[in-house]
Amino acid sequence: MDRRYGCALLAGGAGSRMGYVNKANLIYRESTFADGIQKELEKTGMPCYLSAANYEQAVPARWKAVKDCVTAGDGRIQTTFGWYSVNCLDAFEEDIKAGKYKLLKLLEKVRLRVCDASAAGIDERQFVNINSEEDYRRVCQSQEKKHILICGKRQSGKTTLINRIISESCLPVYGYRTQMERSREDGCCHVYIYPAGRMDGPRSRENEVGITGGNVKRVNSDVFNGLGCALLEAARDDGMIVMDEIGYMEDRAEKFCRAVAAAFDEDIPVLASIKDTDHRSAHIQRILEHPKAQVFRLNPENREEIYEEIRSIVKTWEGIIDLSSPK
Repeated sequence: MDRRYGCALLAGGAGSRMGYVNKANLIYRESTFADGIQKELEKTGMPCYLSAANYEQAVPARWKAVKDCVTAGDGRIQTTFGWYSVNCLDAFEEDIKAGKYKLLKLLEKVRLRVCDASAAGIDERQFVNINSEEDYRRVCQSQEKKHILICGKRQSGKTTLINRIISESCLPVYGYRTQMERSREDGCCHVYIYPAGRMDGPRSRENEVGITGGNVKRVNSDVFNGLGCALLEAARDDGMIVMDEIGYMEDRAEKFCRAVAAAFDEDIPVLASIKDTDHRSAHIQRILEHPKAQVFRLNPENREEIYEEIRSIVKTWEGIIDLSSPK
């Protein structure tokens, strides 16, 4: 018996929640899940095993096929992310012969050490499962529609939702935010732009983009075209671009509008809010109809539902960026 430690690719499930489709052969990022996992496991230099009990599966060169082959993350014990000693074999065999296949039950019979994912430097997104057709659809959609656009009325919770997502994500944040401050002198709202990575920003003539008071009273296109463009152009592909928010005040700042549209054309993921307004300028309409933008219509009743869906998409961003980043 080969008693060296090795890696196992578990591809032997029936895939009932996936419509009885072999998940290992599903396409993700122009290759199958199995191919992507195979490449990662082979980097370890350890013997590799393929469990393919329910489907015919091509066995990679230098791999061994087997019929049946502990880390904690996402708040649960992740039995498939474990390092199992040969001392567990007797317990494995006993349960298999008895028709018991729940690893969690087996762990009650062996000595084990549970490692906390965060303490071990393991990102929680490594434990995201794709078990159903809906899971797979969401992952594929995140590749086709790369950007999130939250559309809502004033005070609908757009900024609160963005803040919540940012605080939970490990991705660096680029882009811009806008903030209004009512003046005691004239009663108008002065609007400022500042880096999106801050929850609050400076307020000065250098970053004041305009003044409103029932309607737009003044726009400083030079600030949009200068500072606004610089904040967008500083984005790197290791993070996400936040735009909070896209509105009609910048309609005449042509350079800035082009920079916003260009960000949606590219692959760095965008998390943006946009006004749901009757004033549908060409700029707003162009972004709402952008082929890479997935639009979420936000209202007070669906906030939590929209949050959960966006959070799931951002998790896939984190995984895609992590996989594509140099090791």
